[in-house]
Amino acid sequence: CWIDNNKVTTLGDWSPLSKLYDLRINNNQLEDISTVGNLTKLTYLNAQNNQITTIGDFSDLTKLNSLYLSNNLISDLDSLENSIDINYLYFNDNNVSRSGFLSGMTKLIRLQGNNNLIHDLDFLENLAQIEELQLRSNRIRGEIALPDSLAKVTKFLLDNNFITSIKNLDALSSIGNSTHDFWVNANYLDKEPGSTLA
Repeated sequence: CWIDNNKVTTLGDWSPLSKLYDLRINNNQLEDISTVGNLTKLTYLNAQNNQITTIGDFSDLTKLNSLYLSNNLISDLDSLENSIDINYLYFNDNNVSRSGFLSGMTKLIRLQGNNNLIHDLDFLENLAQIEELQLRSNRIRGEIALPDSLAKVTKFLLDNNFITSIKNLDALSSIGNSTHDFWVNANYLDKEPGSTLA
């Protein structure tokens, strides 16, 4: 169902469309998309470029595979904790600060959460399938110890944070020589790349 690029401000009752698996409501004027939480067959949701402040309860969207929420006003994504099948998650340019909801997303392949308020990477050890990690311009601070589970990562962008050191860079063994693949500039590091950045 595609209703993108309109001026939709509210979503009504979606229960008659309970078998819907693809919903594109991006580029509208939506503030609340909580009624989408009833679409339990949904695998793809694009709600980028709205004015969303809350996504409501998405705990029943266990089949969700691709979720696009960038450019909204969202501060809380905790109801995604049960969305363990998500492979692609984009929530750039929001106000999200808590990252605990990511811990159960063990099938994540691509994660983009640039320009938010995330302050830790405690969830990383559970993301054994992750290939792209972008958390640029957040509030990640202090020492980061990378888990060995990041062996598949080919893009790692953590610039513009408050990181003072990065340990176990060997975990990022799949990153090539391209400078577009590894960004940790504009942090508080004082050594050049090696097995440890400090």
